[in-house]
Amino acid sequence: MKIENNNISNANFNKTEATNQVEKQYSASSSNNTSAVSNKDKAELSDNAKLLSKARVALNETPEVDQAKVDDLKAKIQKGEYNIPYQDLADKMYAKLGLK
Repeated sequence: MKIENNNISNANFNKTEATNQVEKQYSASSSNNTSAVSNKDKAELSDNAKLLSKARVALNETPEVDQAKVDDLKAKIQKGEYNIPYQDLADKMYAKLGLK
């Protein structure tokens, strides 16, 4: 059975973690029980749900916006004091694309 979840929320993510913990406890106790049923239900996340889960982790690891830095850059741009380092920008774009 595939489970698709295009609207992952923190509550659903936490439920999944809790479910995994219960499943681990169940499998540990059932492995000791030789009369346990060999056919178990299995849940499988879709590729899209896995991708969304990875995106949520990456988002949580992303630092907050440094508002002081943003305000400083805005002021420099408005005063005409900010010069774009075009070569550095191009180098970084090439590096991100794996071309350099």
